Amino acid sequence: MKKLKYKVLGISRNPKESHRQASFLELFYDLCFVVAIAYGATELHHSLAEGHIVDGLISFVAVFFAVWWTWLNYTWYASAYDTEDIPFRIATLIQIIGALIIASGVKLAFKDFDFSIITIGYVVIRISQIYLWIKSVYHDPERKGTSYRYAIGLTLAMAGWVTMYFFNDWPLWAWVPMCFLELLVPFWAENKNPTPWHPHHMAERYGLFTIIVLGESIVAATQGLQLAMIDTEINLVEFIPTIFGGLLLLFSMWWIYFFKPSHPILEENKVPVLWGYGHFFIFASGTAVGAALVVAFEHLVHPNHLTDYQVGMFMGISVIIYLFMVWLLIWRYQIKSLLLFVLTVFCALLIMASLLTSYPVLCMGVSTSILVVFLELKERKGYWQNGIGKNTLG
Repeated sequence: MKKLKYKVLGISRNPKESHRQASFLELFYDLCFVVAIAYGATELHHSLAEGHIVDGLISFVAVFFAVWWTWLNYTWYASAYDTEDIPFRIATLIQIIGALIIASGVKLAFKDFDFSIITIGYVVIRISQIYLWIKSVYHDPERKGTSYRYAIGLTLAMAGWVTMYFFNDWPLWAWVPMCFLELLVPFWAENKNPTPWHPHHMAERYGLFTIIVLGESIVAATQGLQLAMIDTEINLVEFIPTIFGGLLLLFSMWWIYFFKPSHPILEENKVPVLWGYGHFFIFASGTAVGAALVVAFEHLVHPNHLTDYQVGMFMGISVIIYLFMVWLLIWRYQIKSLLLFVLTVFCALLIMASLLTSYPVLCMGVSTSILVVFLELKERKGYWQNGIGKNTLG
């Protein structure tokens, strides 16, 4: 009797594929995750306005980690194995359902540091992700060890969160090592035979998510302005410095991130894990700036539990974190990276000095705009160049 032969399907994408772009499914996926980010920004703004700075920040970091980490796992997998077949599409849609469940649990996480609902959404996403990695075992035999390690690692991490769920206890002493365990899974899985992710595709995916975060900040600030104007008889003129400064700030943050592309760094495989993980701070700080703008608008009308200095300080620190992370992940690979670092420090000093003025948001926007103008003037003269493989200390 003749044995049946089963065809092994090769579904890994070519990491050198030309014109690789984000798919419509990936864009839809990102937009659904924005719901969770928006809820997180809203709850952060409420916590700040009520003076619960420490508790609000801890809850925000925890919630944002859950959103960012599930997005990151899907994004890197899709870069290597997305062929948009029916099983992959269904698995993606299931993950979107999980993201919406996570969004519905954000308020409870901020109020009581209760992650029970978020964990349910997380488990829904994880089941889909584990299925995709098991699928890759059979379709990409060359990297079946990598796929097995991912499936095992994600399952063990999920088991830890589920254990906390059943005990209905979410102490920081358990939460922090669980997050650390999550971060270790890719290190372990990718150690021997890495997945074939695409440099241009990954740079685009992270860039798109940065745009979404900054766009959400603009929406949040607009809503804050609207609410402030409805509840007060203050003249619009009094809002102009904060409006103009906020727009300058967000526009500059966009310009700064996209001043130099990331794909040359990834093409040379320069610490992709640092690049991928480090974006957590870029995404989180961008979201925090939006929440701070809402607080700033409301503070003009009804001074809350924060002082003017505290409102400006929170926004200033968020912007400074954003600036230094862009330098660390992108700018330091340019030939003149030392000068870029000095400019970043100078801009940070201007931002801190803005706290001493009557219009801190406006001064922060002007400070980052000055940095952008200087960068572009030098760029026109060919001053900044890619320093991959060269001495980047300028």
